[in-house]
Amino acid sequence: KSPELLNFHKDLVSLEEASK
Repeated sequence: KSPELLNFHKDLVSLEEASK
């Protein structure tokens, strides 16, 4: 598992949270 992928996922989640 690559940490970069995890960070990318976290960024996506943050983006969705911010757009609410």
